Amino acid sequence: MLNVYAFSCKTPHSEKEWGALTKSVSTFNKGSLVCFPEYFIDGVETYDGRQFEDEEFVRVSDLAKSGEIYIASGMVEMDNDNKYIAGILLGPDGNVIGKQRKIHVTSFERKNGIISGGDLTTILKAEFGTVSFSLCKDQWYPDNKVEAELLIHLRGFGLDDERFGTFYDKWLMLDQTTAMLKKAYLIGATGAYGKGVLSDVIDFEGSILAEDSDIASTEIHLELLRKYRTGEFESKKVARF
Repeated sequence: MLNVYAFSCKTPHSEKEWGALTKSVSTFNKGSLVCFPEYFIDGVETYDGRQFEDEEFVRVSDLAKSGEIYIASGMVEMDNDNKYIAGILLGPDGNVIGKQRKIHVTSFERKNGIISGGDLTTILKAEFGTVSFSLCKDQWYPDNKVEAELLIHLRGFGLDDERFGTFYDKWLMLDQTTAMLKKAYLIGATGAYGKGVLSDVIDFEGSILAEDSDIASTEIHLELLRKYRTGEFESKKVARF
């Protein structure tokens, strides 16, 4: 069993905001997984591909270490004068387990100097299981070869617009479909900017385990997923022919 929390929030900047976040996270069980949105960490400098130095990154690393939790977060990353968006997974010791860069950057991100990079087939290995990121628009181009047990979908902001429709409903539908097709759990978190902010946790058959516009939390059972993938467990929710 793994306790998971999807935070749809803004990046804390003041000591008061960081204090409130730290207090909230301190109540979580050790070994929990906490997910923050796409741009949660801003302006990280990367050295040798592994080392990070940035005040926000250090705070997030300390948050993982103090609560002995896993943290998945989006970040803006500078590497050799190139600017990327990445998903990063931190362990309970505050160290980086791995990262995955965004491939399908948006037009406004390109205007801000962000370029694509990485590989949607990247799988990160944590003690609890395997993880893969999809960062906002990447979710519209899933790679069905990816077999990670837990998919983390991080979005930058809410987007309900007359031209594009209600993205809350679209993201939820897409997350359910992706989880079902990939036979994996999925956690989604959105930056709390604009309308249509969604936090969600979906099981491997597309059922919504938790849904909120703030914090979605629940337990997931990766051993059950593994049995499901090997045929040892048959759910009554899906018709078997």
